[in-house]
Amino acid sequence: MLADQTGIPVLGVIPYMKEIGLPEEDGMSVGLRKEHGSLKRGFNTVKMVVLRLPYISNFTDFDPFTFEPDVEVLYSLNPADIENTDILVIPGSKNTVDDLLFLKRTGLDESIRKACRRGVDVIGICGGYQILSKRILDPYAVESPHSEVEGLGLLDVETSFESEKITSQVSAGIVKG
Repeated sequence: MLADQTGIPVLGVIPYMKEIGLPEEDGMSVGLRKEHGSLKRGFNTVKMVVLRLPYISNFTDFDPFTFEPDVEVLYSLNPADIENTDILVIPGSKNTVDDLLFLKRTGLDESIRKACRRGVDVIGICGGYQILSKRILDPYAVESPHSEVEGLGLLDVETSFESEKITSQVSAGIVKG
């Protein structure tokens, strides 16, 4: 039935079963993650804030850090957390443009800029990287009705969504200038 409706061959559907221990990946369990507080905070503890975007994806990528004794991982949208962390992560998104507009609408874009000016290491992953760019172009309305949206401007790059998504391996480096 699914193959007939989608045109994609389907072997089967596996229901989500909490007790088998597989991560939810893009599921709703991000709501269960600690939002405020500090259990590990010590003299040498590194505080990592992951923005709790409305369309967050791949948030389980940060789970390994929770097992590090000197790392505190906090999922938050609190400006004080964002501005007073050691590492700020803008995670992947299932809707990059809407998450970017959310950050602007709530004023959290300014908190991110303050953190950056303060010397906080800011990391953008996938959609988070695109959010940090100068602008996002979506001429084919692939993700949103906005053909062009200004990013946060913290990276000298721009993203252009094409009508067909291509996934490929790339590499990058840090240029000190």
